[in-house]
Amino acid sequence: MLDVTRLDRKYNGVNPKTNNRIIMSVEIDDFNRPIAYYIKKHIDSVIPGVNRDLNGSEYIRLNADDVFYLYKATDSEQIRGYSQLVAGLETLENLNDYQDQLVHNYLLQSTSIFYLNFSI
Repeated sequence: MLDVTRLDRKYNGVNPKTNNRIIMSVEIDDFNRPIAYYIKKHIDSVIPGVNRDLNGSEYIRLNADDVFYLYKATDSEQIRGYSQLVAGLETLENLNDYQDQLVHNYLLQSTSIFYLNFSI
């Protein structure tokens, strides 16, 4: 049994070997059937600045035939399950990124030294 947070909802792209789409860590075929799941090796493996390419360095690829993944589908084209709280996640993440940038900016400003020369 694995924690659902190991499916990174920001892990998207195309598998270069199969040309299948990867949407929120789920590789799907042309009929939107799951082919594989990309599970994070560690729950905290998604760190800002870490390379997120599709070579599998941060993820383990599990064939869909080997995974029993249950979720309540609320949409006919839904690929994976998600909580009702997911609608606010992106806004909260953007707010967190904004706050991180503010702190970074203030740190840079606090270490800056400047000299003003006023000549009359």
